Amino acid sequence: MEMKDLITAILVIVNILVTIWTGRKNRYNNTVTVERTKWVGELKENIAYFINATYELYNFKHGLHSESKEEATKEAKKALLDSRKFQSLIILMLNQNFTSKESKLIESMKEMIETTSSELKKDDSSKIEKKTKNIDDVTEELISNARIVLKEEWERIKKEI
Repeated sequence: MEMKDLITAILVIVNILVTIWTGRKNRYNNTVTVERTKWVGELKENIAYFINATYELYNFKHGLHSESKEEATKEAKKALLDSRKFQSLIILMLNQNFTSKESKLIESMKEMIETTSSELKKDDSSKIEKKTKNIDDVTEELISNARIVLKEEWERIKKEI
């Protein structure tokens, strides 16, 4: 075997190894990117469901639906369970070691449930009117914090592409 054939064989082997390594790396990155994109979508959905359930809880507790008081109480309990369920799902979707941005999102969710729950004991319509604004403010804060977390994740995805 001549030197030229030996160099050609070495180059072919190196080329094969580089191709395999690059292919594995690309498949891994593509898989991770697809999964992170799904995660972002699921997180958005869960946040929307959480907000919806919390607003339903508020509405049922204050008779803003046309059902009977018994039915409203039953629906309010379901809405509270749904709120807690989606809060838990969101927390479980986040990293175990929360970033400060994720911690703010979690605090916003807790504040939203507390704001709604604190309203459950009030009957004065002027106080309810005042709390409605607070619920809206807390919701805006929650959405703002969620956008920050989602944007941060989207930036990570873009870097990997």
